[in-house]
Amino acid sequence: MCPQPDPRETAMAETETGLEAEAEAVSAAQSAGVAPDGPAIRELPSDLATLRERGDTEELLRIGFSVRETEPAKAITAFETAAELGSTDGQWQSALMHLDGLGVDTNTKSGVALLRSAANGGHVDAKIRLANMYHLGIHFTQDADKADVWYRSAARSSGLEDDELEPDERLRRMAELGAVREVLALVKNPDLSKKERFEHLQTAKRLGYVPSRASALPAEPEPPAEDDNAHDAEPQEQASTAATDPETEQSAGKPAKRPARRPRSPLTVRSGAQAFLPAALFGGVAWVIGYAARELAKTAADNGHPLPIVGDKPFTAQVLAVLLITILPCFIVYRAVTVFTGLGAGVLAGGIGYYLFRAGTQWLPEVGVQVLAFSLVGFLVGVLVYGFMGGSKADRPTAT
Repeated sequence: MCPQPDPRETAMAETETGLEAEAEAVSAAQSAGVAPDGPAIRELPSDLATLRERGDTEELLRIGFSVRETEPAKAITAFETAAELGSTDGQWQSALMHLDGLGVDTNTKSGVALLRSAANGGHVDAKIRLANMYHLGIHFTQDADKADVWYRSAARSSGLEDDELEPDERLRRMAELGAVREVLALVKNPDLSKKERFEHLQTAKRLGYVPSRASALPAEPEPPAEDDNAHDAEPQEQASTAATDPETEQSAGKPAKRPARRPRSPLTVRSGAQAFLPAALFGGVAWVIGYAARELAKTAADNGHPLPIVGDKPFTAQVLAVLLITILPCFIVYRAVTVFTGLGAGVLAGGIGYYLFRAGTQWLPEVGVQVLAFSLVGFLVGVLVYGFMGGSKADRPTAT
């Protein structure tokens, strides 16, 4: 029994502009050495013909870049020759000149065909440009699923699919690549400087961002969470639309995409305060228990029965109490980097306490006690401040 075609695939195919099919024909014609609108590709200048015979794509690209502004017709000939030899950079540069009408009349069909060839060959900028075109509906019917396929492919090529990469970091690095979806999400961050916002938008414009198209998007652009079952292979021109249809993926046994996460605010006052309360409580308890342990150790030493570890140095008992009761429990509510940052602040504060004691400002009867008190306060202030900046474990992103 022959399988029936999926009606969703048919419907999606009918909504396409027809440009992709035409682009395939152009790409095939170029591969065969035939121009899309004529019987043969124009004759090459002798220097470029020699380079083509040698297969010297690097020199062809160098010539193309050197005369791009002064002799655009020669530049695109050099780029197209490199493209014919399989250079993805040549395909990319030729695509831009066809799309922008530099050196040749604007030819969207040829530009898209070359763009796809470069993207399928692994060119990251070409993948991002294709994704942006689908995302914004430029030259194609707007298709978020196809855009997502190319965004994920660009992420794989750029090493941004590391599971340990924080969502905010992945968002920022995809925006640096020029991904419109991520750029529009990032520039909404009020903490982003005007310079950074301008640079991100300029990168996106270089790769096809048109602000007027973004205003017509159906929803706020947000980067989706990474899916462990995303397509492993590079997307090809012949891939069916069913491969990018989330409903089709789910019916085939693949999990649906996880919902998008909004970038976290750099300030997390509530969670920081919630983490600080037990830390401060532990600190107060540690000081009281440490003082009692110190007096007990001192009495035991005076009676000739020094306690193990402490011996004849009762102050050590107070130090151990602060370390065990204050610092160790903080690893439960704070990230390790927050605790170590607090320790650094505690060491600095302890040094200040020592200096003040030697300078005559003796707020406590012994120098060791004053240093320990300053260190404890410095540690608590350090974790409090860093906790407000997202350092508590309550702010760690969890898998959904």
